[in-house]
Amino acid sequence: MFKNFRIRLSWRTIIAGIGVRMAENGGSSIYQVLAISYIVNTMGLPGLWGTSALITAAVVGGFTVPIAGLLSDRFGRIKVYRSFAILQGVTAFPVWYAFSTGRPLLAVLALSMGLGITTWGMFGTQAAMLPEMFGARHRYMAVSMSREVSAVIAGGVTPLVGSFIIRWVAAFHPDAVHPGQMAWLPIAGYVVLLSMTTIATTFFIPECRNRDLLEQNDIL
Repeated sequence: MFKNFRIRLSWRTIIAGIGVRMAENGGSSIYQVLAISYIVNTMGLPGLWGTSALITAAVVGGFTVPIAGLLSDRFGRIKVYRSFAILQGVTAFPVWYAFSTGRPLLAVLALSMGLGITTWGMFGTQAAMLPEMFGARHRYMAVSMSREVSAVIAGGVTPLVGSFIIRWVAAFHPDAVHPGQMAWLPIAGYVVLLSMTTIATTFFIPECRNRDLLEQNDIL
């Protein structure tokens, strides 16, 4: 099957596609699933606040996504994508500390930053960046592989890792009011690790803005 496609020669670009998706896809899972579970089940906020935080972040993201796309058209895909990944890494500890306070409004604002701006800022840039990284003959398959493999590695595994961290921390603080509260530190560190993976990957990818989509070869 692969003899009719250049997909077998695209492994470098596919790995790069997986790498740039680690912060975005992992961050999306962390903030949409794990963070909501943390503020409700660990910190004891009413479920309504978890829903409100997610809705507010979605509204913020509705503005962030097109703005990120516009910025990438003007300043370049890689620069804008890297900037949002850096912002995600820089804000990880403040955002998760805000979750750990158990204050509803802080949780709403923190999720709007972590998900609505940093994660979905990458998402808004990615829609143009990934297709431009691959050649025309195998673009659909290559982009699909990059997205779906990264979805398993980052998005699928991340909530499990986070849940394990919370349970592990709670086991050391069984008598605390919120036994898993201090899990915010290692979880924030995990977000930073995902962000650093993406940031490092962007330095290996040439700028692809305005690349001819009829080009047969990959960018790498």
